[in-house]
Amino acid sequence: MAQDDVVSTADRQLLNRHSFNRKLAEIFRRLIRDVGTGETTYRMYDRDGRIRFDSHGLEMGSVREHIFRIHDDDPLSASAQTLWVKETGRSSWQVSTVTRATLTSAPESFVIHAELDAYEGDRRVYSSCERAFSAT
Repeated sequence: MAQDDVVSTADRQLLNRHSFNRKLAEIFRRLIRDVGTGETTYRMYDRDGRIRFDSHGLEMGSVREHIFRIHDDDPLSASAQTLWVKETGRSSWQVSTVTRATLTSAPESFVIHAELDAYEGDRRVYSSCERAFSAT
């Protein structure tokens, strides 16, 4: 049986009650320890699947990835990265947003870098990039 075919009875009842079709989600967590460099990485990935509402045909989905890193002997090496993609559409009309954020640290501050891109189909219609510095 394929992974996409595995749906619990409770999930199937929920899906049927709300009258939409859903491609199943994928979630994983991974902890990676590099004993050679002393770096520890924790990665989380969530794909919510794609939901289609039968009553009006709207489809929605999202994917998130979070990566956290740190070296044993350097607390200032700590970093967090996030990528989040949200998609919505109906038939040939499709829109999406892509956000990226990174948090790092320096001896006296944290550094945040964030980006947002919005798309209509494959055409980017909005883009922004921002950096913020915050004292500790």
